[in-house]
Amino acid sequence: MMKKTDESASLMRKGTFFCIAADTMFGLSSFFLRGLTVHQVSADWTLMIKELIVALASIAVLCASRKEERIFPPFKILAAIFAIAFLGETVGLRSLITSYGLIGIVLANPVIRTFTILGSILLAAIFLHERPGKYRWISMIVLVFSLFLLAFGQLGVVRGPNSFSFEIGDRNRIFLIGFFWAALAGIGYALYSILMRGILRRKKTAVDTDIDGSKTDLKSENREGSVSIFLITAIVCGYGSLSGGIVLWTQKGFSGMIDVPDPAWTIVLLAGTASFFAIWLKSLAFRYATAGKVAVFSVLQLVLGAVLGMIFYQEPSDVLIWTAIGLTVFGISLSARTE
Repeated sequence: MMKKTDESASLMRKGTFFCIAADTMFGLSSFFLRGLTVHQVSADWTLMIKELIVALASIAVLCASRKEERIFPPFKILAAIFAIAFLGETVGLRSLITSYGLIGIVLANPVIRTFTILGSILLAAIFLHERPGKYRWISMIVLVFSLFLLAFGQLGVVRGPNSFSFEIGDRNRIFLIGFFWAALAGIGYALYSILMRGILRRKKTAVDTDIDGSKTDLKSENREGSVSIFLITAIVCGYGSLSGGIVLWTQKGFSGMIDVPDPAWTIVLLAGTASFFAIWLKSLAFRYATAGKVAVFSVLQLVLGAVLGMIFYQEPSDVLIWTAIGLTVFGISLSARTE
């Protein structure tokens, strides 16, 4: 019994580590991409090049890996991988970009993350039998509150003390449409998380139990996931790069696909490299952590982005932003508690 407990605690610590490492790298990727805004490159160009870098790196690693890791998955798994690509790259990313254009990053991000966290926890409980306990629910409530507190803080800094009215007025319809696209992005990412967790989770012989009583019922032999992480990454990011390239080509032609300032190539290379490691680490997190836990830790991306923005882009801050960051750390520490 003690051996089982020690093994479970070790697996949960691995899940926590991979969640933190993955979202740190995602935060760095977003930080690099923020630098592209000064060069006014299109979102489709960024999507095409960044995802192409990740796909090519994944293919290179896959070619250098052992023969058994290059086995093509059965049709059922392959269909799930393409569904992941569609949900993550088309539904999630396209809806995210649309919501940013309508209501802005500050308001869209809390909505997206809230629907991602709630959707992941509820869908995981229904389809993967990963039932959250009280600490997971408390951490979720704390993190959702901190997300909106962070948004209020950033709005207050940018627009002044009267910003909390949201200033929608005649723009009420646009605001609601933007909210819809942000919610759709969150739902897309939640479904993406559930499929990734279903494919990659580490099979166990027993029921995992958190310190707060939450249980994960995984009835199978004790082995690692049989699908290569790098194969999934190559397919998903290759799909994203191709979709971005097609849109860009139809809008600007071939010459417009490469006509960007030279510094943009360096920045997108750094962003693509960070994304490659982020996706790899996130895939490992899905093997050792529940879909709800992985979704909760994704809030780290926003916190890291806010801190790096203050340091390197001289973005202003106030007490609400730092309070939100403190609550985020507290909420994540609650979610990380394991037996």
